[in-house]
Amino acid sequence: MEEQVRKKAFSLVAESLPKACNQINEFSSRVLRTRGGRVGSGMGGLLEALWGYHINIVMSEHPDTSFELGWFPGHQFHDFACVYLDQEWNPQTKQGELFRIEAKSMNFGADESKAHFDVLEHELDEFDALLLLVWRWVELDGYHCYPKVIDSFFGLALPVVKLRDA
Repeated sequence: MEEQVRKKAFSLVAESLPKACNQINEFSSRVLRTRGGRVGSGMGGLLEALWGYHINIVMSEHPDTSFELGWFPGHQFHDFACVYLDQEWNPQTKQGELFRIEAKSMNFGADESKAHFDVLEHELDEFDALLLLVWRWVELDGYHCYPKVIDSFFGLALPVVKLRDA
């Protein structure tokens, strides 16, 4: 039963990804518009946080959801956990948790547009996920630009780790 619930929650996050990215882009074009658009601005971290916020909004609109994302309070590898809406969540014991998500962002315009992904295989659960947001600065009106998510990936982390290590 637990595996079916985990698969259902994983699918819900994956299905919600495109709409959440669209919402991030709408918000960014209105609120994060700026002149310049500096590489190394820390904008990727902000986009990752916005994803956590917007994915919860999209998931809450689903008629059959009993999940949401929780943010890890400390500094550790994973950024988010998919948790039950109606249960206590304990990050140390994983009580109330279905799987964890590591969010990475890559600026398409950077010379070295990599996302550091250095977790070891034995540190991951079979359902742990990787989110990748690829973004770039997009011109709005000849003066202003905003950070736009142009591509994304959400999938199991273990196959990526195995490919990386091969």
